Amino acid sequence: MLPSVLPTETDHVPVLADEVLAALDPHPGETVVDCTFGAGGHSAMLAARLRGDGKLIAIDRDPTVEPYFERFRRSTAAKTRLLSGEFSTVLEQLEENGVKADAILMDLGRSEEHTSELQSPMYLVC
Repeated sequence: MLPSVLPTETDHVPVLADEVLAALDPHPGETVVDCTFGAGGHSAMLAARLRGDGKLIAIDRDPTVEPYFERFRRSTAAKTRLLSGEFSTVLEQLEENGVKADAILMDLGRSEEHTSELQSPMYLVC
């Protein structure tokens, strides 16, 4: 669960911001999918590259991201949409509906907001 109080714009710093922008290199008119929206840091910088001409589809399974998304939606000129659910399922649904993405971001790193309340260790099985 994300914090109950919305952070200021300086509270959330997306990891590897320059590297993400260089790797995905979004351009106006493209469709970008952020599979792990969270507080919207990556989405904000990707949408800025769309310059109001493009789509950003945000995916997150955590319902507490909705206020973050609403703040993001109001701050960008890009067309936006928040889809709730596991990104693997939502990506399949997008494909089934003919949505073509030019760039897809999956930030699979550890989220302090989601793990700070855990009482037991976290495991990743590949």
